[in-house]
Amino acid sequence: MRSAGPVAVVQGEVDGDEERIEAVHGQHDVGMAASGYVLYATRETATALRDAGIPALAAFAVSEGRPNAIDLMADGTVGWIVDLPSGCLPLLDDVAVRTEAICRDVPMTTTLRGWRAALEALRAQRQHPELEVMSLQEYHRATARRNERSL
Repeated sequence: MRSAGPVAVVQGEVDGDEERIEAVHGQHDVGMAASGYVLYATRETATALRDAGIPALAAFAVSEGRPNAIDLMADGTVGWIVDLPSGCLPLLDDVAVRTEAICRDVPMTTTLRGWRAALEALRAQRQHPELEVMSLQEYHRATARRNERSL
């Protein structure tokens, strides 16, 4: 996952949702804007973000036109999708965006809790560049090798 740059598409309504706006804006250097991301969002969401003082570029919802999140993934602009569903109407758009993200191996976050955890992890990684991210299996192998050497 990229740690900064023009990489995030935020989908789902944020207007009037302080919790989502806080996650985008961030506090204490945690949040997409505070982490250096250039935000792309569907038109209504981009307007709500700008109204909250958060810079955001507008893209169409998939069902509304182009350029949309799929186009941004296709041209390599976007490297992280944040898709927080809100209601039944955007369901088809969500399916199309998620399918494209999976096909293009673009990281995707679909819950507010997961989004916050990812942002916190990126912040920790910036503060402690010596830390290495590894899967549980990799961690287990490294620990086992360390234990063998100490015997």
